[in-house]
Amino acid sequence: TWFIFGIGFLLLHLLPVLQWLPVGQAIRADRYTYAAGIGWSLAIGYVLILLSNKIREARTYLPLLLGALLALPYAWLAYQRTAVWRSAVSVRTDMIDYAPRYFVGYMDRAISWDRAGDLKNALADYDKAILLRPPNDYKPYFERGMFHFRHKAYREAMPDLLKIFQHVPSHPGLVPSMLYAQTKLGLCPEVIGNATAAMQLATGAT
Repeated sequence: TWFIFGIGFLLLHLLPVLQWLPVGQAIRADRYTYAAGIGWSLAIGYVLILLSNKIREARTYLPLLLGALLALPYAWLAYQRTAVWRSAVSVRTDMIDYAPRYFVGYMDRAISWDRAGDLKNALADYDKAILLRPPNDYKPYFERGMFHFRHKAYREAMPDLLKIFQHVPSHPGLVPSMLYAQTKLGLCPEVIGNATAAMQLATGAT
């Protein structure tokens, strides 16, 4: 039936998002659940058609009344969430409230603060992400360094970029940004040394 097909479609498209079928990290983004929603919609639509037929046969509006009553609390909850979705910062803040120790939430909110022009709060969130990061994850350092880099604060960017270069020298976009910042600061000897080290790492030379 359409109901079984809809539920099957839903589950099939959730498997890659949940990584039960490993297809790469990018597909874990919540936007990929939209396809799974098609299956849910088909299943709900089929049930509604059945209910509509039953209502006509029974000539009673009780199921319709019950459905309306059930919809009211969901409508109220949806209305309350509109305040959360009014801006990117409020969405990220809501996520942080649910997982205050998850460092990625602070990096995401820092990007939103940056785009809103609030550099002070953006930097504070990058600092918080660094405090909460796992010991082997240096991405918050890179993001904070690139935040300074984008705002032409090259001197503030260099410590973070150099830290990444020491631990994750192959990080995408790191070497060009680091060398450019050092050039802007007039650190020509460091540019030559780091460029040579980067080429050796890329070629596997010693």
